[in-house]
Amino acid sequence: MSRPNPNDKDDFTSQEFDEAYELAKRALGFVGKFRTPPTPTVYELWYRFVEGKNEALKEQMAFLVNDSKTATRSQLESLRKQFIDQPDESQQRTAEELVASVSGIESMIRSQAAAGVEFDNALSETNQKLVGQDQSPDDLKQCVVSVLASNSRMQLQLKETKQQLDDSQLRMEKLRANLALSQKLMLTDPLTEIGNRRFFDMMIKQFVDKRSQGNELSVLLLVDLDNFKAVNDSHGHDSGDIVIQFVAGELKKVALSAEKVASDVELARYGGDEFAIFAKTDSHDSGKQFADSIVESISKKNLTLTKTGEVLGRIGISVGAAYLRPEDTSISWFDRADKLLYSAKTGGRNMVMIERKVA
Repeated sequence: MSRPNPNDKDDFTSQEFDEAYELAKRALGFVGKFRTPPTPTVYELWYRFVEGKNEALKEQMAFLVNDSKTATRSQLESLRKQFIDQPDESQQRTAEELVASVSGIESMIRSQAAAGVEFDNALSETNQKLVGQDQSPDDLKQCVVSVLASNSRMQLQLKETKQQLDDSQLRMEKLRANLALSQKLMLTDPLTEIGNRRFFDMMIKQFVDKRSQGNELSVLLLVDLDNFKAVNDSHGHDSGDIVIQFVAGELKKVALSAEKVASDVELARYGGDEFAIFAKTDSHDSGKQFADSIVESISKKNLTLTKTGEVLGRIGISVGAAYLRPEDTSISWFDRADKLLYSAKTGGRNMVMIERKVA
């Protein structure tokens, strides 16, 4: 058994220990407050929240703690998949099965190639005998028998290989479908069934990397519910979830009907009551029209809870919209849209603040 090296720097200093211990106590406090299972995975999520190094995770969990005032196990598991976990086990298994299927096909190809070589050797040997001198009828008969036998084995091998390839194709198609579904679930917000924060990060990078060409403009719209905390405080978090689902549903409807003013529309819920919309437009007026239609669609409806008949009233939203500029990064594009969203909030709410031009 080796002795500890007195020069090792792995041990915590007293200050580091005190800081980590304080974080641990705060994390356990949240476990107790929301009565979430004190499992290692749940505890790690709360610890990372109080640690505050993962800004995106901190933002999402702050919404649960401060606005929604609830944190269920399913909500925490969803956040863990988005911000902490590597691809889930089912996805890993599917990928491994795909690799195994490909290896199986390679084995079939090698077997078929071996049968082809055998047949080719039989033909070569027969050809040499046929061109030789003084071949007896028995020799010729033996040549024919040898070729026919090799051909029969090759035909049988071809038949078996075809069946195996057909079976492998069916398996791979199923595996590809499972893999696609698994990847989709990793990018989907379970409450609203639109893109989640991971999807948002992917889309903003994609729009920046593949900037619009010519007169086409890419626009990012950040949507935030007005006074959403009051809904949770007055009616409970279940009602708050219903409101978020309603908003997501309206955004889907607007996206589907926006073909005259916007194209390539992508939706994401990137925060608790915060949504993002990516779109392409052919003019600034079209972008403004698209943003206005979103506010109008949501704010004009009086909401009533179906189960209880409780009236929630009208839900206002604020929108900040920024056009992608040639020099933009994902961060600069988002920051401009976020500042415009803040202006809409402080300027009266239930309104759109959008860039007038790209400069």
